[in-house]
Amino acid sequence: MSSHVRSVSAILLFCMGLPIVGAACATGNVAVDDDGGTLPEPEIDGATPVLPEEDGGTKTDASKKDGQAGDSATGAPAPKLTALAPAKSPISTAPVTVTITGADFDTTSVVEVDGTAIATTYASATQLQATIPAAMLAAVKNLAVVVTTPAPGGGSSAPLTFAVENPAPTATSLSPLGAVVGAPATLLTVTGTGFVTGTKIVFAGTDLVTTVKSPTSVEATIPAAQLATAGTFNVFVVNPTPGGGTTTALSFTVSTPAVQLSTVTPASAIVGSGATSVQLVGTGFLPTTQVLFNGVAITASYVDSTRMNATIPAASLTTVGELPITARNPPPGGGTSNPVSFRVQY
Repeated sequence: MSSHVRSVSAILLFCMGLPIVGAACATGNVAVDDDGGTLPEPEIDGATPVLPEEDGGTKTDASKKDGQAGDSATGAPAPKLTALAPAKSPISTAPVTVTITGADFDTTSVVEVDGTAIATTYASATQLQATIPAAMLAAVKNLAVVVTTPAPGGGSSAPLTFAVENPAPTATSLSPLGAVVGAPATLLTVTGTGFVTGTKIVFAGTDLVTTVKSPTSVEATIPAAQLATAGTFNVFVVNPTPGGGTTTALSFTVSTPAVQLSTVTPASAIVGSGATSVQLVGTGFLPTTQVLFNGVAITASYVDSTRMNATIPAASLTTVGELPITARNPPPGGGTSNPVSFRVQY
């Protein structure tokens, strides 16, 4: 078979497989030289054939060979978040740096907190660092943290929550450190750190109405009813949730007063006489005050803070002499009064 016939056969076979190209052949776009001239060869490799669509239209072959259409860049992927470290902070007047862990971060990725972009440092495709400004940490709240990568591609991640909580308080001192039994209502000031709206002073297990003077000072009034009994009582400061907590205890002492004796009436008795009743006048008497005759406790009864009644037993009046009468209050505080002389005489 002559070479030009073979060429025509190859062209016809190619055109039969491709309808559109076949149409072109039929219209004379492919020339055949009967005298053995050069015939155009169809381009198979490197061409983009025209293919039929199902609806009778045409489409371009979308196979992605090097250098072909359809190989354009799609841009960065959308970032993904898995963790924040730290994931919370107490109320603060200083900024907080957070490490964000995830995937598909880009050098153009930006951290946003509640919709506001903040200073961001790219560490790797799985880690960013960002600084949350102090202004965002001034009150208890939950902040939404997202990472956004700009177009092309990109987008915003699902949010993670950064919690701003109340701080744990500390208590360092009390003023005053105590009161005497029977004192009136007393203003108590606690000094420390981390006090916030809602901070309470707890005295002996009872919440007191508390005023927050500053982040380092709170005060409350101890009712007189809680100062009626001697003892040492725990004082705590408590911050509310979220976060918050309770301080270690400080001690407030309700002490018994020192007793002062002024007079004892009568001031004497006859030796060998029977039991003798006396009245003591002074200050600082309590229902728990003891009366002592010559150093030995005798029967006594409380009248009020300035008067006590007592009975000197007959057995204590068998010897002539000047014998001391004293009064004693129990600890804390308290102690033994000055002596007043009682004469046993003939």
